[in-house]
Amino acid sequence: MKATVTSPESWKKIIEVEIPVEDIAAQVDKKVAKYSREASVPGFRKGKVPTTLIRTRFGDSIRGEVVEKLMNNAYRDACIENKINPVSDPVIENVKAEGDAPITFTATVEIDPEIVVADYKNLNVTVAIETTEDKDVEDALAAIADQYSTLAPAEGVATEGQVVTIAYSDVTVEGETLPGFLPAPQMVEVGKAPVAELNDALKGMAVGETKTVSLTYPADFRIEEVAGKPGEFTFAVTAIQNKTQADLTDEYVKEKLNFESLEALKAAIRADIEKHKEEAGKNKAFDEAIDKILEKNDFAVPPARVSHYISHIMKDEARYYPNGNQPSYGDYLARYKDVAEKSLKRFRILDYIANTEKVKATQDEVDAKIKAIADQYNQPFETVKASFRQNGTTVQIREDIKEVKALECLVGITAWPEN
Repeated sequence: MKATVTSPESWKKIIEVEIPVEDIAAQVDKKVAKYSREASVPGFRKGKVPTTLIRTRFGDSIRGEVVEKLMNNAYRDACIENKINPVSDPVIENVKAEGDAPITFTATVEIDPEIVVADYKNLNVTVAIETTEDKDVEDALAAIADQYSTLAPAEGVATEGQVVTIAYSDVTVEGETLPGFLPAPQMVEVGKAPVAELNDALKGMAVGETKTVSLTYPADFRIEEVAGKPGEFTFAVTAIQNKTQADLTDEYVKEKLNFESLEALKAAIRADIEKHKEEAGKNKAFDEAIDKILEKNDFAVPPARVSHYISHIMKDEARYYPNGNQPSYGDYLARYKDVAEKSLKRFRILDYIANTEKVKATQDEVDAKIKAIADQYNQPFETVKASFRQNGTTVQIREDIKEVKALECLVGITAWPEN
């Protein structure tokens, strides 16, 4: 077998393969002999069928099996010999496998291009963490009080702050009814509806009343298919209720929220906000560090990697489209291609840096992460640890810790290991 490899792109390998006639003949002879021993042909004892008859009756089929096996083996061997690690299935083209000539074909595959990351130290990236203010805590308390509000039927027409149940009867976007787009009945607080036009329409409506609202959906509307587009919807009010926010007294938070006191709840809220702001500050710095590295060390990402990334998002989001109206792969690709490429580049950069600088997770760090997960689900540590070892989760935990440690080294949170 002879293989010639070319690289028209850093992420693409074209393998031109030639399988000698002698190899084909040897494998055909071997297969004919096997058929002769095992075939059942009327008029001949099993194992005594003449090879000439086998070639006459089964020659084309035998040659087809041999060609397929030789091509598969040749592709595999060519990858091994040339140290090619495909990230896509091969595209087989230009196949010639007839007569007494050698078998020739080309196999095109995608690979992760080799990278060298330089100038990743002294990036001058600062981790800025916002201060947690008393107002942050008060706003969070207000949200909790609102979450635990009670509702009671109300008479008259809807006013600001009341909760109205609405049922949609017709929704169009750009003059067309979207299949599967009719929202389910929902409860909306007057003044806090997702679009201003609905808030305006709700004020003064009575139970049983119907209205049609024309609007242009906001550009950042949560349903992307209609964001920024003109539309119209008809709805009816089916119920109006008064909302009373929970009174977060010491007794209430102890009974309903499992905190010893209101001050204990405030302390927990403050700690949670501080944690989130710290994470936000770190993540912003991490992104800045990766951007600076990519300015000097950009590289290509194989399309197969992007495709796998996009397909994973589609699979994950399929549950949001029970009526089968999920956007197409092309729509997802247009939306997430840049995100996918940057995420994949980030992974490779951090993997390269971590391996170069010998950044790795310690066993104590892995155990601490597993223990946190075990405690979260109220499971025994050893049981969770054994399960994670069996299903491969421990490997992923190690990789996640290694990535975070490399990022923290890049932005100066921790020092580089002494190699």
